[in-house]
Amino acid sequence: EWRPPIVRNLTIRRETRLSEKILRRFSAVREGEPLDAETLERTRQELAGLGIFEGIEVDVQPVAGSPDEVDVELRAIEKSWGNDYLRFGLGLASDFSGENQFNALVQYRKTWLNRLGGEWLTELQVGQNTFIHSEFYQPVNEAGQWFVAPYFTVGQLTRGVFIDDDKVADYKVRLAQGGVDAGAVLGTWGQFRVGPVWTRVDANVDTGSPVLPSVKENTAGLR
Repeated sequence: EWRPPIVRNLTIRRETRLSEKILRRFSAVREGEPLDAETLERTRQELAGLGIFEGIEVDVQPVAGSPDEVDVELRAIEKSWGNDYLRFGLGLASDFSGENQFNALVQYRKTWLNRLGGEWLTELQVGQNTFIHSEFYQPVNEAGQWFVAPYFTVGQLTRGVFIDDDKVADYKVRLAQGGVDAGAVLGTWGQFRVGPVWTRVDANVDTGSPVLPSVKENTAGLR
């Protein structure tokens, strides 16, 4: 009965800014464990899924005098054209009673800025709700489980005020918000975040009764 060989040594040759520990975390090949075609393919898929490599090479060599063992060399070659992503979005909404909304969004994401996998995300939206939002996401350990994420948002929103089912006014809300989150990655389930947040709100009547109040407020707390 054929049995897959055992990995004696795993050598990682890096042509990337990522740390070796991160590459080992995404590699299904483990020292002291069996090596088969499924393990090699899963390793290629996991590393390719990071989106930063143009080439992933695996070299398997038998160990002299030990037919049940192999040495594995993994070589990861980072993309020469960078790790930038640009996305566009368009949102249209209508209640078919004269209330229509339009929003256009552009998002820029730069990934793997450093050896721990820092990311910078910036979003710009124009339309019914206009804002710019930027966040820097920085893992703080090589396992990538813990992170910090400072961010800010500045923009203008339109909000309706209703009495029962009747709209009595639209408010223009100018918003400035900033904060720093700290958290943990919960595997493939998502993230847990908590952090202080500061918000400045300046709201005025856009359409509706001029006797309705304006709002100017600073708030701070946790989210």
